[in-house]
Amino acid sequence: MTLIIEDGTGVSGADSYVTVAECEAFSDKFFGTPITGTTAEIEAALRRAALFMDSFTWKGHKTHGREQGLAWPRKDVEDGEGQEIPEIEIPQEVKDAQCIFARAEAETPGLLTPVVNIADKKVLVEVKGIRWQPRAAPNTVEASRPVVTMAIDKVQGLLKAAEPKFLLRA
Repeated sequence: MTLIIEDGTGVSGADSYVTVAECEAFSDKFFGTPITGTTAEIEAALRRAALFMDSFTWKGHKTHGREQGLAWPRKDVEDGEGQEIPEIEIPQEVKDAQCIFARAEAETPGLLTPVVNIADKKVLVEVKGIRWQPRAAPNTVEASRPVVTMAIDKVQGLLKAAEPKFLLRA
């Protein structure tokens, strides 16, 4: 199934910010190696990356409300340097982050949605065939999501600051 690309107009049913070709070019440029997999596998990785990114708490509001397929485009957004993002723009940081997440997903399918056993408070992580030892896991699946630091750093200025879930008073 061909990707439906969000172009800044609030495309209904959009499932990616970038094409396979754009993701391949990004991978070659920044990693020096191609993203692995067939076109269908890379498309699936791009879709999973976009879904993962939609779980972020972005600044502003969807430009076209619930009608648009993905979190972007957005209105009332400034980047980390205070520059306004036009309502019809998909920031390059968002596109780059999707490529980074998609590459990680293509190399290790399911990386963005790890298997977590909350009862045992253990997370098993396998990267490129190397099994790491189980490590203590936080008590929630949300807190157990892996962080692909490079991609998070790219979009940090577009995310809302974390708000405390509760306040402790002495």
